[in-house]
Amino acid sequence: MNVIIDKMLYCIYKVTFVIFFFTIFFSSKVFAKVTINILMKKPELNKTKYNESQINLMNEYFNTINANDTLLQNYNINFSYCENTSSPLDKQYDRYKYTYLIYSEYSNYVRCVTKELKKSNYDLMIVDDRFLFSDYSFVKHEMFSPIYNLDNQYIHNFLVNYLEYNNNNNNNNDNTNTNNMKFNYINNNEIMDMNIINDGYLNDKENDKLLYGLPYELDFDVLYYYKDDEKLKNSILDKWKQHLSKSIELLNNNNNNIKYNTNLLNNIINSSNITETITTNTTTTTTTNINNIKTIINDDNDGNKYDNIVPLSIGLGDDDEMLNTFIEYICNIYGVPKSNDSHYFDIFYKESEKAEKIFQSYRNLLIDFMGSSLTQSLDTTIESAYSAFVNQEKLLFKGKASYFNLLQSEVTKSIDTLLLPNYHSVINEKYLVINNSSKIDPNVLIKVANQLTSEEAQLYRAEILGSIPTFNYTNQLNPSIQKYCQNHSLLCQILEKLEVEEPIHIKNMFTKSEWSPSFLEVRLHLPKVLKEFLKNNKTQPMIDTYINTFYDREWIDIRKFNIPTTTILIMILVYVMILGYIMYLVQKNKNHPYLKVLSPSLCNLIILSFIANIFFIFDRFCTKSIWQCYTSLYTASLARSLFYLPMWAITFRIYRIYTNITKVNFGKRLNDNHILTYLTIIIISNLILCTLYIFLEKDKYYLLTMGYVMTHRFFYCYSTYDSYLPYINFHYVIIVISMLIMMIKSGKATKIFKEYRFIILIFVPYIFGFFLTLFIRDIPDSYYAIGYITAFLLFILFNLSCVYFLVGSRLLYIYRHIGSSESLNNIDCENHHNNNNNNNNNNNKNENNFEDWNRNINNEFANIADFISMKKDFNSSYWFNFSWLNNKNTKKKKNNRISDDNDPIINNPNNYFFNESLENIDILDNNCHQSSK
Repeated sequence: MNVIIDKMLYCIYKVTFVIFFFTIFFSSKVFAKVTINILMKKPELNKTKYNESQINLMNEYFNTINANDTLLQNYNINFSYCENTSSPLDKQYDRYKYTYLIYSEYSNYVRCVTKELKKSNYDLMIVDDRFLFSDYSFVKHEMFSPIYNLDNQYIHNFLVNYLEYNNNNNNNNDNTNTNNMKFNYINNNEIMDMNIINDGYLNDKENDKLLYGLPYELDFDVLYYYKDDEKLKNSILDKWKQHLSKSIELLNNNNNNIKYNTNLLNNIINSSNITETITTNTTTTTTTNINNIKTIINDDNDGNKYDNIVPLSIGLGDDDEMLNTFIEYICNIYGVPKSNDSHYFDIFYKESEKAEKIFQSYRNLLIDFMGSSLTQSLDTTIESAYSAFVNQEKLLFKGKASYFNLLQSEVTKSIDTLLLPNYHSVINEKYLVINNSSKIDPNVLIKVANQLTSEEAQLYRAEILGSIPTFNYTNQLNPSIQKYCQNHSLLCQILEKLEVEEPIHIKNMFTKSEWSPSFLEVRLHLPKVLKEFLKNNKTQPMIDTYINTFYDREWIDIRKFNIPTTTILIMILVYVMILGYIMYLVQKNKNHPYLKVLSPSLCNLIILSFIANIFFIFDRFCTKSIWQCYTSLYTASLARSLFYLPMWAITFRIYRIYTNITKVNFGKRLNDNHILTYLTIIIISNLILCTLYIFLEKDKYYLLTMGYVMTHRFFYCYSTYDSYLPYINFHYVIIVISMLIMMIKSGKATKIFKEYRFIILIFVPYIFGFFLTLFIRDIPDSYYAIGYITAFLLFILFNLSCVYFLVGSRLLYIYRHIGSSESLNNIDCENHHNNNNNNNNNNNKNENNFEDWNRNINNEFANIADFISMKKDFNSSYWFNFSWLNNKNTKKKKNNRISDDNDPIINNPNNYFFNESLENIDILDNNCHQSSK
């Protein structure tokens, strides 16, 4: 009994334990909070990373504002960084003499983000403006997709478009909708900087504005210095002023295209001490400060004291910092480019001598500030530069404005900050984006993103992290801006001035037109070239880089009727008119026996293919828009179909006649009308397939470039259609091979009908086109206009030669030999030619004679279409017996019938008239060749 009780108690114990365990387990599942993971770029300074306490504070803030939110109260947020993006060696990618650093730290960061965008590990990402849309341009680069595994898509295709969900939700009247906010704050220019907000939008190919990034925070470059070294600071600014003065003087000499600000140097002096000069009127400065600076500059005793000091600490080992410094120097000379001001960039690649002097001036400036050990300075990291300033090894530090709170907490002396000369500073905008692969409901993520980018959240981060909000600082009446400026008065004054004076948006410095490369391409190449220039003092690679970036073959554009484009269009018009006239002559003389044997209607289709091909070539080498990709798909399909199919049809018809060993039927299956019907159905079907493909795959059409090709960019179309080209080309290879087999098996007919011309017309134009493509791609930019027009003219002349080779010689003979109605066996082409020359005054009579001769001589020929076999004798071994290839041709006898005991077509009595026609063609052809000698 006790045993039974013990067993019962044991069972109750086990059941109770299981129930308790599952209760705890499911409770944890139900009440556990879901973590929203946010990926960030690793900062240049490790000390500016979010530490654990800061992340906890951010979570507390997030949980506090969502305490009563039934949707978000069960969520946490966590921040992580793309680690291991540094590389000991920068692996290079060489493409047409153009080198990209595909394994630099920045490239590894891009690879890290793009890899995570295909996974669900991270739901939100904080990216800067250098990354957002960095790969997007009107012309894609072919290397991005394989290197970053983008599957021929842009990076933003892996992000969530905020407006898509917002619009859907606004149209949904369901009260259970989880996300019904309208992003009102991003349209409020009283609090947010609209320039930063607009940079989060993308204008796609349909000119629709798509919102992928919400403004998260802001940063920009400043100079830090110790307050007790005012004379040193002013001496450094004087050096900067002297270099800019020389550069501006250089640019203003003999330059009638670009106007420079004559007050630039005064502005530089005015900006020398931002803490004293900024007032409510942003254009005024204190007279005392200017006079003090001028006194210091002119004081030799005080000035010499700092001549040999190397005070500037700057992390040129960071590619972004090097690029920023270079662009800021350029803008101090030029100013910031205005929108649609394409002439701004001309000096960098159109006037190489001046560009070389500007680059040299920049290098000399760095030598003055960095000392003679410039090469060593190029390896200085931002971390090292920061430490050198904190340890007072350097007295001036160029860094981010967001370092201000950190510096104040670490340095022992008082520090101050000022904007770069002329207030031209590169700004760094950061955005919050949503991973489209996240498993969390997009409506939840959009609501979280809206909270983290709100003005309240930005103010909170400014207090605990020292970040800078993306506010419109010119509106000092807004309560949020007033609150920030009360706690950060110095940065607020700088930001207000930065709003008035145009800051530098780094991507705009490399966007001349829609043909300009993407910023990602520039970012992977220019820092390497810039660093090599600073080391070896060779400016040509810099000039070549700018040529490749801004040179866009403006003179070849179908939308601009300039001289080169108009010349090419006139050439095309003349070419089409000539071929059209030849087609008319072929059709007019289609019943002439010397032309009829070639199937004139099918020959006209081949001529039409040459017309279609010239438009395809124009679209291929003058590609400027996506619609040219669509038209090139049609013209390419049309040209191939009209070229190969009629040739195959002619060859097949002759082959069927020659191999017809059954009873001859005068059928109509393979006459011209039926063949034209078949070809029309095939061609229309191909065009319908092209239309369907364009309609279904419209968004997968791109303009691509190979990057650096000599000194200009070469554009071409790309789509997923290219992946089908091997299969399409395989079908045409089958057509050519089958033509060769039929020609071989047709024996004597192949020679008499000169079918070998088709093979020549297939291979020779292909070889010519291949070398012509190489020639066009390698024409130097200085000779590109005349070189391209010359190449296009050669292509036209070659096509005309091919048409002459096809039917031109026969047309020429017809019009040179208008004869009488003599029998074919007594025709003497030379006599006809002489008789016609002696009768120039009897044109009408000649025309009548020609018509009569045409009708009479046509009776000597049988129509080859009448010899098509309607049945096939499958019991014949002829189709499988190739021994006839070893038969020797018998000697031809003039005006006598050809005889060959081994030729089955000759020995077949059913083919008497066909044999007679072949012999007559041969006689006429021999007479014509003798006449042309």
